[in-house]
Parts: sequence; structure tokens; C-alpha cells
Amino acid sequence: MTAHTAPKRHRPLSVTFALLVGATVSLIPAVSATAATSAGASAPAQSCWEDVDTGETGCFDASLDVQEQIELVTGNPVVAVETGTGGERRVAPTSASSTAAAATYLLVTGWDDINMTGASKSYFTSSAIICDGGGYGYFNLGTFDNRFESIASYNGCSTTLYEKVDFEGTYTPYLTTSADLGAFKNWASSLDIE
Repeated sequence: MTAHTAPKRHRPLSVTFALLVGATVSLIPAVSATAATSAGASAPAQSCWEDVDTGETGCFDASLDVQEQIELVTGNPVVAVETGTGGERRVAPTSASSTAAAATYLLVTGWDDINMTGASKSYFTSSAIICDGGGYGYFNLGTFDNRFESIASYNGCSTTLYEKVDFEGTYTPYLTTSADLGAFKNWASSLDIE
């Protein structure tokens, strides 16, 4: 006995084309929805802090209050007396008593927009000596490299910004508070706090 196969039936070309177009069109909404979801799901801007005593760092949603977030992390109240403008150096009140309550002293905060707005990077210490007779240097601003547009120094500190890492290049005079860094906006790569 000879086996026979059924004759092949060919679809007309127009039917094949219609099926192909239909399948492609049905994928477009799914691709568009996926692209819209991933484009709209960008992460919120992050503000960060650094404990100059320990080197510990952390970040949080930039819409939250900087001082409250530092207080939550340290468990201590934050002392943040703005140093002042025009070179006037107001120092935070401290007690020489060994029984003084623990506190966290804000040294400087830089923001990535003018008028102290946007994401920020803050540096703080638990030392009541603060900037009296010493300082803190950060040779590389890392993720905040070339981002500062405004800055505020606190508790008697002032800050120098440098164009390049390792305290190189053009630099600002000591800054206390600047709502707009002008020509130095988005230019700082290292800083010195004194």
C-alpha cells in the first residue's frame, strides 16, 4: 500500500499579510505601555548626608527636610545656626559641661539648584568643637560633582569650593551662605570646610 499525503493547501498571500499585520499592531500598545511605564517610573531625586566623624553616608528623598532626616539617623537634635553673610561668623552655642546633651552639628549643605532648593548634600559632626581650630576636606564630591548651585555653611564654619578634585584649579573664597553660586554653579568637584 502506498501512503498518500493530503495535498498542501496554500493560504492566499493576502490572508498571510493580514495575519502578520494584525499580530504586529496588537503588540504596539503593549510595547508603548511598557515604555511609558519605565519612562514615568524614574526614581525621585535624592539628597544625601555624610557624618564627618565616621565617614558614614546615607541618602533620602529630596522632598524631605534635611535636618529632620539627619536627626532621625543620629537620634540627636540638629544644631544648625547659619554662619551668616558678609563674612560674619555666628557660632552655635555649646556647653563645656561634660553632661551637655548630645547634639549633631550641621557644617555645610550644598544644593543642586539656586535658592537652597533641589537635591542636597550635607556634612555634619557630633563634635562641639565644630570648625574652631580645625576643618574637614573632601577631595572628591562623588555623585554631587559639578552639581552645587547654592550653599549654606553653619555653626561658624565657612566653605571653599574647588573646581577640580584634590583641591585643584580655580576656587571660591570662603563662603558662608550663597543662594546663587553664579559663575561657580555646577563647577565644584571638592570642598574644604573651616
